[in-house]
Amino acid sequence: MKNILLILALLHQTVFAQNNCDVAIRKLLRQPETTNSTKPIPILVQGNPDKIKTLTEAANGLFKYAAGNISSINLPANAIANFAGNPAVIRMESRSPRMQLLNDTMRVNNNINAIQQGLPPLAQPFDGSGILCGFIDAGIDFNHPDFKDSNGNTRVAWLWDHKKPVGANTPAAFGYGQEWDSTAINAGQCTQNTALAYGHGSFSAGITAGNGLATGFNQGCAPKADLLVVNYDFDASPGIPNAIADGINYMFTKADALGKPCVINLSLGDLYGSFDGKDLEAQAIDNMLHAKPGRLIVAAAGNWGGQKAHLSYQVNADTNWTWFKYDPAFGQLYIELYGDSADMVNLNFALGADANTTAASFLGSTAFTKVTQIPLSGTYKTIAGLPGDTVFYDVDKFNGVYALYINIITQNPTYFWRLMTTGSGTFGLRNYLFTAGLPSGMVSDNLPSASIVPNIIHYRLPDSLASLSNSFNCLDDVVSVGNYVNMNSNYDCQNVLRFNPVSPVGDLAPNSSVGPTRDGRQKPDISATGNYTMAPLPMVFVNDV
Repeated sequence: MKNILLILALLHQTVFAQNNCDVAIRKLLRQPETTNSTKPIPILVQGNPDKIKTLTEAANGLFKYAAGNISSINLPANAIANFAGNPAVIRMESRSPRMQLLNDTMRVNNNINAIQQGLPPLAQPFDGSGILCGFIDAGIDFNHPDFKDSNGNTRVAWLWDHKKPVGANTPAAFGYGQEWDSTAINAGQCTQNTALAYGHGSFSAGITAGNGLATGFNQGCAPKADLLVVNYDFDASPGIPNAIADGINYMFTKADALGKPCVINLSLGDLYGSFDGKDLEAQAIDNMLHAKPGRLIVAAAGNWGGQKAHLSYQVNADTNWTWFKYDPAFGQLYIELYGDSADMVNLNFALGADANTTAASFLGSTAFTKVTQIPLSGTYKTIAGLPGDTVFYDVDKFNGVYALYINIITQNPTYFWRLMTTGSGTFGLRNYLFTAGLPSGMVSDNLPSASIVPNIIHYRLPDSLASLSNSFNCLDDVVSVGNYVNMNSNYDCQNVLRFNPVSPVGDLAPNSSVGPTRDGRQKPDISATGNYTMAPLPMVFVNDV
């Protein structure tokens, strides 16, 4: 009897611990080989920071920082279940991002010359003097002349390389990567690879703050600013949870120590998450941004414009549906679906499969269910008529939002998969095929006629809206920036004229992401010139030309 009671107590503790955890942590809690280890797991925790710090240190974890009531910590995997069960813990998240580089904006056609000269109506010139410009990107070529002063000293005040292993110069507050200050960089001690990611980080930094010393012209927008650089680890698999928030905290902390205002540029992003600014990482970033004056974050809207990869509609009593395609990059079909709580409680959904687009193609489906009927521990369903294929459901609820995560493991990758809805409510989702270079994962072309597939009349087409990268782009006070065409021709390094007649100068670039946010707010905030831009590349590339 005592053994039974102990087992029930442990089960109760695990279920309780899952109630305030996101899906990533709940999945981890279902893996004994992980939860029996002391591997540190990066986690964002909502709750009183003093209490969270005490709990973290008692669990032999690392308390990194707090942004409002959201704390960034590392916690041993085997301590997570007990930690989550403490009443001081409101919510925990540990999402692994899939970041990509996004370089969209630049200087020309934006009145930068007049701004740097302080022409009327400006009362003074603005050239970055006294400002720190931060970049969370693919590193920087700190040896490039545009990032040195006239004496040959680096303009990079601090550089934190996420890709480096733990060492003597690992930032103690974060517990990963390595950092160097300007003294170490000038002394040749910085070992960050300056040719990372085809120079994207140098390119972004040059547009913003290059001083033109390499050529004597082509200055960036803030040529007298000092630089803060975080070399983001795009190769980490899975991605490092909360690395963007960590980088922002690192830069704002350095700026505070130097007594300078700080502008942070984020030309990177992915397409996962609720695209509404309500997840814990976005909320932590918002808290840091508003903690004191002299802080600004500017984010690239994204490079996913024009693709019909967004689906949102008012659900009704008819069975509406949309076809999705298998993604070989994931080895499965994956769908993230979001909706406000009030809009999801009466929404019924099911997953079905078609062998092709003919009248006899439909093979079967799961039973209809509601998001509110899925347990937090997750569940799986079989598809009628397809015993070898399985649908896994996970559900999450945070800040008034329901999130539904669908994984289909199939032996038939050529099938078309139906997301079917009925009832009432609304939802939003984005879906892309990463294998094929980010086209939509939903079928929008060459649909069969009603004479072939009669219920095609209830087919819901995806659209090209809401293609913003990342939830932090949807924060009201993060400046989200789109991209319009600067030039439609240029001479390349071999003096060959390149011309793109389908992109008129001044038009929004075809690949520039657009809004609105999932909850209907207008983003991006502004657009700036981007396509066909000249900016610094790492010197190793120049020497190879």
